[in-house]
Amino acid sequence: MTPTAAPAPPFPPASRTPAHVDPRHPAPSPAPPSAPGGVEGRRGRAPRRPVPLLVATDGREGSEAVTRVAARLAARLGAAPQALTVLEPVPTYGASAPAGVVEAMERERAGAVSETVRRQLDAAGGSGWPAAVVVGHPSRQIARRARAERAKLVVLGVGRHRLVDRLFGTETALQTLRMASQPVLAVAPEADAALRRVVVAVDFGPASVRAAELACELLEAGGTLSLVHVRPRLEASQAVWEAWDAHAGRRVAELMQRLTIALREGCAEAHEDGAPRGRRDVTIGTATLVGDPVEELLDYAERVGADVLAVGSHGGGAMERLFVGSVAGELLRRTSARLPRCSVLACPEPEDHDALRIERQLRGTTESLDPSEWRLALEGFAVRNVGRRTVLEIDDPALGAQSALRGYALLGATFDPRDLHAELMFGDPGDRRRHLTRTIPRVGSVAVLTGPDGRDTALRIEHGKAQTLVLFADG
Repeated sequence: MTPTAAPAPPFPPASRTPAHVDPRHPAPSPAPPSAPGGVEGRRGRAPRRPVPLLVATDGREGSEAVTRVAARLAARLGAAPQALTVLEPVPTYGASAPAGVVEAMERERAGAVSETVRRQLDAAGGSGWPAAVVVGHPSRQIARRARAERAKLVVLGVGRHRLVDRLFGTETALQTLRMASQPVLAVAPEADAALRRVVVAVDFGPASVRAAELACELLEAGGTLSLVHVRPRLEASQAVWEAWDAHAGRRVAELMQRLTIALREGCAEAHEDGAPRGRRDVTIGTATLVGDPVEELLDYAERVGADVLAVGSHGGGAMERLFVGSVAGELLRRTSARLPRCSVLACPEPEDHDALRIERQLRGTTESLDPSEWRLALEGFAVRNVGRRTVLEIDDPALGAQSALRGYALLGATFDPRDLHAELMFGDPGDRRRHLTRTIPRVGSVAVLTGPDGRDTALRIEHGKAQTLVLFADG
């Protein structure tokens, strides 16, 4: 084969900063690359049971909005609602109370609240929902049940807002926000069941992007999604500030464009049960503000009449969140007091595979030096691009740039962690028996380049002093 000059690699020099991996959430084992649908963009798979929607309600006055909103969302998402009521334990004041008395009191309280909750559910159209009453710490029980059921969303009321609650964080909604690993929708007491206008606080981290994606799902057809980024006003000379502001403005505009494209594509994605939901008429707008994030977001939400203010619920460490409060917690406290019709949606950090997808969509390039991520990255790349015609190039300082393959369709890609080699499969998508495999030993890094339209444009695998590039003949 005659060597041909390869174009300049479309990637910057490899960074030696390892990608973040949370060891508590190892990446799931994806399906083989020859079976599309193993990692991202699963379409056409067998229907599965509807995702759970956990509705936490105590049946008290003002909780009717929770059941109304939950019923509307369950119908929109095709979810299976489950109602949960948590009663605080009967206080014993440090003494041993007669067991029979405590048990009788618990039964009476549970029976009374069950009747009230059931009436509220029936009024909201939730007569068939399973409902449970348990005794324990409310936010802990709600977070535990949501985690066990892998709930798509926890829907609950905003709760009380006395001064002592704001100081010590005893509000159920706020504590659930801190403890839950699932998204939480804290419903405002005067909330309308129809969510037509959502404002998303975007800092371009995975949690805020996940909040934007979920908000897009929750919107009514014809609704409006506003992506709002707030830049701080830094103390600097006028010249330095203007230079930084111009640079930040260009970068924010690029990230907003990528996020908007990804969200618009998401409107045509399938439900999690595999059924297509079709493209919905959702308007997506963007805004960039300067100032204090909480103040600017509240002002903006008030001006546009937002039904929901969505935010990523990440922040400092446990002690900082407990005594200072995250942006999400501060928004939750202040939104219900200032905007009684506006609910708050808070999303935690997504799992590793979702974080990788979000980084690829927004940053344009994802690069990993961690072998535990390479199988996920390669198989996700294969699933997204299976059948596309490729150009395979090898750049080796000892041999120069060579074109190894041209015009073959990508069939699959994977990584074997035992001997640190990657495999790229090419051939005829119409006949899987006609294929060839390229084995790449001693992998050092894996990177994917994505265009502003969200489509992958290249794969780079670094091995030793060489690199292998997979480009696409279709652009």
